[in-house]
Amino acid sequence: MISQKYAKLLFEEAKHSNVVPELQTCYDGIVKDPLVARFFISSVDRHVAEHILSDVMTKCKIGILISNFMRLIVRHGRIRYLPQIIKEYHILLDSASGHRIVEVTSATALNKEDKSKIEVMLGQKLNGILSIKYYTNHEIIGGIIAKSGSLLLDASIKDALRRVVNA
Repeated sequence: MISQKYAKLLFEEAKHSNVVPELQTCYDGIVKDPLVARFFISSVDRHVAEHILSDVMTKCKIGILISNFMRLIVRHGRIRYLPQIIKEYHILLDSASGHRIVEVTSATALNKEDKSKIEVMLGQKLNGILSIKYYTNHEIIGGIIAKSGSLLLDASIKDALRRVVNA
C-alpha cells in the first residue's frame, strides 16, 4: 500500500523528532481545504506546485524534514494519500512505543462485561498498552473482528460461514 510505504519512510527519518504537530498543520492547511488539495493533486507542473508548497512550509514554520517529505509526496502526486499516511505513521509510532490501537467490531453493541472479556483476551494475545475502539456492524452477523495494525483476528459468524462454504 502506498500510504504505508511513505509512512514507513517518514517514520525511519523522524525517529528522534516529534513531527506530529507539523504533519497536522500540513493536513489542516492542504488536505482539509478542497481547493488547495485539488490544486496540489491536479497540478500539471509539479515544479510550480513544489515551489508554492515550499513557500507555504516556510511561512508556516514547518521544519526541513516535513517540508522535504511534503515536497516528495507532491512531486510524486501522492498528496491525496496524506490522511492515510498520517494514520499509518501514527500506527508505527504507537507500535514503537509499545502502544497498540485495536479496533473491535461486533454485530451489536457490547456491554461492559463483554468488553472486559475481550480486553483480557486481547491483552493476552497482544503485548503492550492497548487502546480499544469499539464499532458495530450488523453484516458480521455475530462474534467479533479485532484489528491492530496489520494483525486481524476474525471470529465473526460471517467469516465462519464463508470458510464452511469455501471448504
